[in-house]
Amino acid sequence: MALSRLDCRNALLRLFASMQVDGSALLAALADERDALARREIAALEPLATSKEALVHKLDRHEAARQQLLATAGYANDGEAMLQCLDWCDSTGAMRGHWDEILTTLARCRDQNQVNGGVIDLSRQHMQRALEILHGQGGQGRVYDPKGHTGNSLPGRSLARA
Repeated sequence: MALSRLDCRNALLRLFASMQVDGSALLAALADERDALARREIAALEPLATSKEALVHKLDRHEAARQQLLATAGYANDGEAMLQCLDWCDSTGAMRGHWDEILTTLARCRDQNQVNGGVIDLSRQHMQRALEILHGQGGQGRVYDPKGHTGNSLPGRSLARA
């Protein structure tokens, strides 16, 4: 069943509104995660991860709905086809602005997620280094196994016991 221009426009407006709300919520959750990482509030990270996962799931559902809407309207699922669909169903050009806002928000989410992932990885490396020092491997260089992984293959003397 093909959509009319008006039906397509209205469906996209509703979808874009949901995508923007959920994308903005994800961006806020990522900012909260960044702040919790900076303050080293580990307990705050688990609920944030749960919230982020739910928001990403919602955004995935929105994306599936967008793809289905494009297909129903007779368009392919690529960037150029999306713009063609927007031009077809909205002669004012306002829909392109909404779409650009969504893409910008999602790009900011991606970038902030990469920054947060880098902070988490760096913290993990520092923790690994501290554990190596506690196990008496502080002055020794890293040793790589044949597969290129670092390991605790060097014997060390433990500096502390629990």
